[in-house]
Order: sequence, then structure tokens, then C-alpha cells
Amino acid sequence: MTQFTRQFQPDRNVESMHAKNSQHAFYKIAENTWMVIVVGPPSNSNVPFSCITNAVLVSLLEQSYAMYAFLNGTVEDKLNAESARILRAKMEAFFPASLNSLLHIDEAVQLASFRGIQFLPVDKLTFLQVQCFVNALESAFSQLTGSVLFLDGLVLHGGVELEDLKTLVIYAEREILPSFSELKEGFIIGPEVIDEGDNSPSNAVQCFLQNSQVYMLGFRYARCLLIVFLPVDCVLPSPFYAQLNTFLFKSLPDVASIIERHIYAPQGLDESYKYFYFNRINLAWKTSLVTDGSNKGLSLPSGLFSVMTSVIDTLMSSEDEGHVKEMLIRGQGEWWVVGRRSAERLFVVLFDNRTKTLLEANENVNKLSRHFFNNIFVE
Repeated sequence: MTQFTRQFQPDRNVESMHAKNSQHAFYKIAENTWMVIVVGPPSNSNVPFSCITNAVLVSLLEQSYAMYAFLNGTVEDKLNAESARILRAKMEAFFPASLNSLLHIDEAVQLASFRGIQFLPVDKLTFLQVQCFVNALESAFSQLTGSVLFLDGLVLHGGVELEDLKTLVIYAEREILPSFSELKEGFIIGPEVIDEGDNSPSNAVQCFLQNSQVYMLGFRYARCLLIVFLPVDCVLPSPFYAQLNTFLFKSLPDVASIIERHIYAPQGLDESYKYFYFNRINLAWKTSLVTDGSNKGLSLPSGLFSVMTSVIDTLMSSEDEGHVKEMLIRGQGEWWVVGRRSAERLFVVLFDNRTKTLLEANENVNKLSRHFFNNIFVE
């Protein structure tokens, strides 16, 4: 199939194919190596088969492979080090759990396929104070190759490449944050016992950043989670972990206190506003449709969600960049779906039946973007 379609468009890979009772999505992970997912009619899903867009399936494949590469390295590198048979066996052990969500594709899972990175909004002074902390940390411990700071699961500082950061956020949501409040303060990933004579990262997670193998360490203080990375072949001075532990317990409480006092939280949001925002430049992502990491339904009127995902897909796949693109659709039950794209920024809003006309819908979008996105979205 992939070779056949190249006859018609040699410079573009096929992404999907629809058959009578199935839907196929393709994702190229290495030269002549593809991931393929085949989806049939749902048995107990809340989403009709025809409503699962190609972009959703391809994006879920991309996210699943990104997680595999983050934890194991790229398939291309693995093929150079071991046989295809061994690699296939390892991937068969990894992907069923990673792709389990595809067995129950509900609205929350589809929305998550468009996701990016949720950054915590703070004022300029707080941002600079966080940056000063990070600079002091990486200056005192030059062996670190990157750091990421979270508060309540939202990113305050991302010191790794954006695609790695996006995957790290998903990893944290799955593996760390669900039980975060029950964990002790201090290292939650890394050395279990701080010993001045021991530099062994006994509980560290080995992962890959930009194809380089690193140790991932996690440190918790109050609502903050700090992730730092160390090269696996780095020779650490003694007592590295004891000194790092002391530095973090001394510095991070002040940073956490400053952040919690100065979180920017706009007030006055009408609950009838449901929105989705995505910036393809820095992968910033924000939505009022999902308030936590669960895959619970979004309680939208029947058929409205498929309209919204179609608007998102259409605007994100637009080839004509540099101009504001806009779509206004009146869906079932008197709901409005309004989508705008400005350069690489995408904004989609849903309004209830109190919005009667096209003019009112347009004014409501302007009002919402001025109040919540005045510094990031261009009307």
C-alpha cells in the first residue's frame, strides 16, 4: 500500500486507508519500516466508527511510538544493534499496553490525540525567579543535561527539546502524577537512600533524549515535581546525590512558595464556554474540555464532538499559512463551533444555544480570546 500510493504523490507518505468495515492508519518509524493500526466497527465505544478521524489515529500512533523511543531508543538504532525478530518481540510486549486506549476510543481519547504541552501561566517576575533557580541548579551541577519543573502536572520550565518534553509530560501523567500526593518529599525517582559515599542511581529510569541514553531522576517538594537528566556514562563526583539533595531541599521550597502565590488564574469564565487552544510552534496546549488526565467522556451533545474534531483537523492541516483561517458551524442542538487559525496558533470554541447569530458567535470568540489569550492569540 505504501509503495503503491507513492506512484501518485512520491514526496508524501500515505497516512490512512478506509475499507468497508475497517479503517487503517500508517506511521513511518524508520526507512521501510511502518506501524499500522487497523480499527473495525466499535463494540461498546461511545463514538461511531465513522467519527474517528484519520488525524486521531495517526496522532495516537505517533504518541505511542514516541513513548517507545523515549524509553527504549529508536527502532532505527535498535535494528542496527539487534535482529528484526528480537526487536519485533520486544515491541509486541510494549505496544499492547500503550495502544490499549485504541480499544475504547471515546471523546477524551480523541481530544488527547491533538494534545501538546500544558504550561502553567505565571507573571513575568515569577517566570524569571524560576529561571534563576534553574540556572543556579544547572550551574552548580554541570553534569545535568536538562531539567523540567512541574506544578500540579503543568509545566513551568522545560529544559529539553519540545518533542521530548511532550512525551515526558505524558509519561509523568501515566507513571508519576496519579500517586504523586502519596509520595514522600525528596527523590521519588533516583537514589532510594542518600549516602555520601554512594553515587549509584539505584532507582533511576533509563530513557532517551534526542537518541542519547540518560538517567531520569525525579524530586518532589509539596506540589512541585522536578525532573533532571544525567548521561548514563557520566562519571559523578562524590558525594553528588547528597549535594544535589541538599541543594534542592534548600532552594526548591522558596521557589514553590513564590510560584503558588503568583499563579495567574483569570476569573469570570462562563461555564458555557468550552474551548481548545494549540500552538504548533511551542506545542502549548490548553482546553476546558478535559480537567484531568482521565479518559472520561466529555458530556457534549451527540455529534457535536465529531464536528469539533473535524474543525481542528481541517484547520491544522491547512497548507496556506500566514493568514487567519476561520470556520463557524452551527451544530445539533443549537450549539456553535467556531475555529480560528492564526499562523501556527489554533483556537476552537463551543457555545451553547444562548448564542443566536453569527455576529454573536464572532463577538463571543473575540471576548474570550481577549480575556484568556490576549498575550498569545492574534485575532
